[in-house]
Amino acid sequence: MLSDSWLVFAPNFIFLLSAFALILSLLVLSNFMHNKNRISPEVNRRIIHIIVGLLISFSPLIFSSNIYPTILGVLFVLVNLISVKKNAFYGIHSQERESYGTIYFPLSYSIIVLFFWDKSIFITLSLLILALSDSIAGHIGSRNNSWRDFKVWYDRKTYVGTFAFLSTTIIILFFGSFFFKDVPYLQSLLFILIVAFFSTLSEITSKKGSDNLSVPLISILIMIALDEKFLSDENIIMFLIFIGKLFLITFFLFISYKIKVLSLSGFMGATIMGCLLLLYGYLFHFILLATFFILSSTLSLAIKKLRFNKSKNSNRNVMQVICNGGIPLLICIISYFNTNPIFQYLYAASVATVMSDTWATEFGKLSRSRPVSITSFKSVPHGLSGGITLYGTLGSLVGSCIIALLTNIFFNLEVHLILVVFLCGFFGSSIDSILGDKLQRKYQTLSGNVIENPEKGSKLISGYKLIDNNLVNFIASIAGPLLMYLYIIIIT
Repeated sequence: MLSDSWLVFAPNFIFLLSAFALILSLLVLSNFMHNKNRISPEVNRRIIHIIVGLLISFSPLIFSSNIYPTILGVLFVLVNLISVKKNAFYGIHSQERESYGTIYFPLSYSIIVLFFWDKSIFITLSLLILALSDSIAGHIGSRNNSWRDFKVWYDRKTYVGTFAFLSTTIIILFFGSFFFKDVPYLQSLLFILIVAFFSTLSEITSKKGSDNLSVPLISILIMIALDEKFLSDENIIMFLIFIGKLFLITFFLFISYKIKVLSLSGFMGATIMGCLLLLYGYLFHFILLATFFILSSTLSLAIKKLRFNKSKNSNRNVMQVICNGGIPLLICIISYFNTNPIFQYLYAASVATVMSDTWATEFGKLSRSRPVSITSFKSVPHGLSGGITLYGTLGSLVGSCIIALLTNIFFNLEVHLILVVFLCGFFGSSIDSILGDKLQRKYQTLSGNVIENPEKGSKLISGYKLIDNNLVNFIASIAGPLLMYLYIIIIT
């Protein structure tokens, strides 16, 4: 359907050294230009971003295998990580806004060339979007007045910059479509618009340069799935049905945003995840995650008026969406490329974990009595991570049980496997509470209250600064499928 991979055999090691030396020279040059005050740090960064982006975009033309470009990407992840810590290469790091984009950039490159090397045209297109669309959007956006700024999550964007990103991406994909073989015009047009739209969503839903990671990864994942499923005459009806499903999901998520179940960033992040779930999942994957979201959202709204204590905000942002649904989605995508049935059980265990944890939190709001620490059994304030209640524990059990029973409907599992899915979810949620109690950061305010997010004058009294509730939720969503994997490998 697409042209064969265009590989040119070459002395890979020489190209690796040459590319490394060239990029390193550009970084040194950026420092020189910064010291001479010849150019602003932001413009400096964009120039390097474009040059390096254009260079690595054509890696499939330069290298005959993905080994060397992967090494190149990993090397610059380390180089840029050290440079940020040591304040080296400040010519590209010294910006008005805090950003880790220089680390995310080679990281996304490494992932793409490592896992999708056989999709050469899509590697090039996804990296060109990052190199050109992002830079042009930043340049145009920076020239506009602040009243046109908006913020979906963390990074500030401009309407004209966002339009520039979308337009540039459409142009890149249009010229890239010339490499397509026998793809009807309508399918090609829909392909371009969908990829451009979701690339733009991932760009505006960013924090501290995270779009350098999300834009190319989301772009290439959507391109691969659309190509394999819909880019032919006989699949036009299925393509239109997919778009219809996508519209319905987006509409439902928009309603969730309007009733304040999701924040604006959460709505956009969930929309991206919904698209990927439709492309890579089956009915089983969609039903389980949809059940988690719908039932948990309904429960949250119902309990909102009944709760007896102040607790965490249920208006989920994009990070909370990722930390709850990211691992299930990742397992779903892996199962698309690897049909081993073990991934179905891992997926069920992961959803059971996040369902169990969410329901524990929601049911815990009904408790009149103070929760107790899961490790010390000492009384702790309401809403503080690591605290458990009787209602919360019952909610945790019910939430995990629902996912286990729903999994059984699809696969008619043996009794012991239903029980294992249930237990993996419950124990995964328990691990969340343990981590929340022992490792998650907690601060004491000037008034003596214990809180989880720092505020002016607050003092860290336990845990680690980098470990917040989102990270704990993310680790817990891994714990469930990990327990399932250990059971399958060791017991069965």
